[in-house]
Amino acid sequence: MKLFCKENDVPIYTVTIKDILRFNMAMDYVNIGLSFQQMAVAIQKAKDRMKTVKLAGLNDRIVGQYTRVLVAIALQQIVGIFDDESVWALLLAGDRSAHRS
Repeated sequence: MKLFCKENDVPIYTVTIKDILRFNMAMDYVNIGLSFQQMAVAIQKAKDRMKTVKLAGLNDRIVGQYTRVLVAIALQQIVGIFDDESVWALLLAGDRSAHRS
């Protein structure tokens, strides 16, 4: 996985995830609240049970990188929402109504 590779002269970063199955399983386990270490062990157990090579080599460091990718995407989406002028107008209107006397 190449984490956050910057494009040439554009302020855009890309992430390349080579093993989508492993990524999706890790994010499913994040969703249910497993720690990074527990998740790595759970995926290793699934690999052993299913006898598949696609899940090999996962550790808590890689799971941490996967999680960073999702956090970065979520923060970028929040920035995109707040960048819209209509959202700022709504937030200001909501703030004004809360402090009305």
